[in-house]
Amino acid sequence: MGILVVLLVATTATATREVIKNFGNIKVSVDQVCSRTRNPGFCMGVLPPGVANHNLETVSRAVINQAMVEAIEIYSQIKDWIPQAAGGQQGHLNYCLRLYGSAINSVKAARDLLGSKQYLGLNRKTVEIANYANGCESSFSSSPRAVSPLTQLNSDFSNLVDVLSAISYLLSH
Repeated sequence: MGILVVLLVATTATATREVIKNFGNIKVSVDQVCSRTRNPGFCMGVLPPGVANHNLETVSRAVINQAMVEAIEIYSQIKDWIPQAAGGQQGHLNYCLRLYGSAINSVKAARDLLGSKQYLGLNRKTVEIANYANGCESSFSSSPRAVSPLTQLNSDFSNLVDVLSAISYLLSH
């Protein structure tokens, strides 16, 4: 009886490690990912072609890479706009520049979390990244109020990070 218990515990521990090890190999449909986002139409447009043929880690990696490209492009755009911005916009754009610098670092961290299979940490990191875009946009509502030239960029970036959040949720649950 004692050997049976030891064998059962050893088998369960091995099976648990195997499930954790192979969890990223789960394949999902576009609907499974996009139904978890605020903007399913946007989601369907950004997922890589043939998403159902790829595992969640591969899809997540592609979305992280896309988020990195977009964050860098927005950062560069802001940098170009600052010298030409009206007085009221300059302060907000400088703030957004700092936020997108932080977003770039957070996307790098998200890539590392995915690589080390820390899916719950990745899920938390996606919330942090989205908060940078949302904080940038909302800053234009504070004094001195100014029209945001970044509204569409912030929205698209936030939607992209929402797709990553949906994928990381599926990875962590």
